[in-house]
Amino acid sequence: MIKHKKRTIAILCCSLICISLHLQGFQRGIRSVSATADLLTTGKECKMAFGEKANIVASGTIVEINVPNQLVHNVPLGEGSIRVAVNCALKGDSPLPIPVKGVFETVGDALGSQVAWPQDLIVFDDKVKKEETTKEKLAKTLFKSISPTMPKSCNVLYAYAHQVMSKGQTISTNTDEDIFGVKKIVYIFQEQVIVFAEMREIGQAIIIAHISYLFRLVKSQQRDQVIGFMDPARTAHDPRYGNLWGHWILTIIDEDKDNVYVMDPLGARHPQDAWKAVLNNGIKAFNAQIKRRTCKLPTWIMFSGAPKQSDGKSCGYFVMRYMKDIL
Repeated sequence: MIKHKKRTIAILCCSLICISLHLQGFQRGIRSVSATADLLTTGKECKMAFGEKANIVASGTIVEINVPNQLVHNVPLGEGSIRVAVNCALKGDSPLPIPVKGVFETVGDALGSQVAWPQDLIVFDDKVKKEETTKEKLAKTLFKSISPTMPKSCNVLYAYAHQVMSKGQTISTNTDEDIFGVKKIVYIFQEQVIVFAEMREIGQAIIIAHISYLFRLVKSQQRDQVIGFMDPARTAHDPRYGNLWGHWILTIIDEDKDNVYVMDPLGARHPQDAWKAVLNNGIKAFNAQIKRRTCKLPTWIMFSGAPKQSDGKSCGYFVMRYMKDIL
């Protein structure tokens, strides 16, 4: 008998729990319907679903609420339904939840007309927004502009560095062996991405990434056998800037004519004698390596008409633009 009583009590407890859960679900349903009802306002834009709220089939405007005896195409609106105008058919072949036989049977049929729609299948934009995933929210924030003139791609990169990357995290890019003669991986730190997007002073990593892009362009045009690039890191004496004097200039070597062309964003204001000595010695060493017999030093030509920087930090951007325009 004790076992029987225990079993009876256990069954009773289970039944009470089931009833309790059922009542809680019913109450949640009431609250849900009540919340939807609170949002129903004549003239308010809405979306309409079929079968379940996740299946949005149309968008429109609420025309009438709380008038169950009102006729819609000679059919009473009925309890729990509202009158809506169908402004846009998102799924035109979807059946209407309350069709008008022989007149309106699909969403496409009702486009531009008014029909009855179950209140619990009405969805509002504020409800949809709450269901956005973290990725969707992040994607939207990435397009928030810090500068109205910034290109969208730079804008997204800037937001990515600020909101996704952590301090010390890097973006890596692989450079082909064909570019500089050796394979290498370039790491661009979060702070370097931010500096670049804000157009502050940039270092060798950004220049190398730009050269990698230009090389792919040159290769696609089958000009990679006549145009080559020098690794900016090979001239790096100052680790802060990746070059000799904390200033970027573009040097173009024409082997056939023994000419060296210089495009300097500072123009004549920048002394280039030290760079000439470095490059002349490099050319001599190269000629000796390939056993080219010549004692003639290259002719240096200054492009005086090249666009000039007006500040002390944008030389790297000018050099990248010089390269792009030439190629």
